[in-house]
Amino acid sequence: MLHPQLSSKHQKGFTLIEITIVLVIIGLLVGGVLAGKDLMTNARAKSLAAWARGWEQSLYAHLDRTGRLPDDGNANGLMGSPGSETPRSSLHNSTLEDVPPAAEQFGSVQLTLLLGNGGSHAQLNVLALVATETLGTAAFGQKPLPLLQSLDTIIDGSVDPQFGLFRGYTSIETSNSETVTALSSPAATYDEAVAAAYFFDGAPAGDAVVYENDFEDPNDASYTIWRSESRWNDSSGTMTGDAGYLTFNHDRMTDMTIQGTINLSNGSDGGAILYRATGDEGDYLPTQGYGFQIDPGLGDKFVIRSFSGNSEDVLYSENFPTNFDPYTEHEFEISISGNTHSILIDGENGHEITYTEDNDDPLYTSGYAGLRTWDGDVSFDDIKVEPN
Repeated sequence: MLHPQLSSKHQKGFTLIEITIVLVIIGLLVGGVLAGKDLMTNARAKSLAAWARGWEQSLYAHLDRTGRLPDDGNANGLMGSPGSETPRSSLHNSTLEDVPPAAEQFGSVQLTLLLGNGGSHAQLNVLALVATETLGTAAFGQKPLPLLQSLDTIIDGSVDPQFGLFRGYTSIETSNSETVTALSSPAATYDEAVAAAYFFDGAPAGDAVVYENDFEDPNDASYTIWRSESRWNDSSGTMTGDAGYLTFNHDRMTDMTIQGTINLSNGSDGGAILYRATGDEGDYLPTQGYGFQIDPGLGDKFVIRSFSGNSEDVLYSENFPTNFDPYTEHEFEISISGNTHSILIDGENGHEITYTEDNDDPLYTSGYAGLRTWDGDVSFDDIKVEPN
């Protein structure tokens, strides 16, 4: 016979209130652990930033005292030039006070700092961070990732390994185990990078391509067609359309340069390259943005337009130059900086257009690059988008 105290008749389970209290406590514990982890990461990131800034301050102190950065052997403003020098050791051996250590521990992550320049990739001075155990011979991996992302946010305001003063690279060349002589191959993410570089005296120009497409991949999904999807085709090694518009899937940008080729078929009314544009499936035209048009249908003109959903306005137009044939392939380079639009057709010996909006503040400040066509086939190829 069962003991009376163990009888199922007298067993009691947890009440709903008790279970709720337990779940709340577990949630608070988990939330506290995660919050504590974030606090530790932020604290370590601030410590990392202070370490890097300490090196930067030491470099400028040396510049103020001697008129040169350390080991600028060619007097060309670059550390580690021509490459046999050791600027980090020179700073440590100088009479400057409070020069930071070459390596530092941040939790379970130890990083080493190298000094030098970016070589042919970027003729700029650089503070480079590498994992101490590999010294730039292997990718960072996941462990330092939160630290590097936080440092990028502190320096540039956002995380982007291919843009700004702080960047990631999958290849670094060094001499004397401490001097950077070359950087190459921008990294897509910091965990893939072997080095993180801080260009403390200016960001490299023109090396951070954010979008590139030769339209050779039939399974390409790096663009969004907002209107007339069935009337666009990239199966022939070009992007060809006869109606509608699309935008490329890159990060939203402010100032940008777009390069490529455009070829209107005989009888086409025109084609356009979009910039600072956004789209919506419900809009006949780009939701917002600008477009540069080669436009025979508007009386053989080059046109800069603004778009707003289902309306468009001509901001600037001019007639085609004498002997300009819109129905052959043309190279284009379109650059937008602030409120100034600069267009170059067919290279340095071609036709140049510069248009500045009347207001100091541009009509649109950011968006995506894209393409627009209407009334006749237009083919585009070799598109490249990069920040200014």
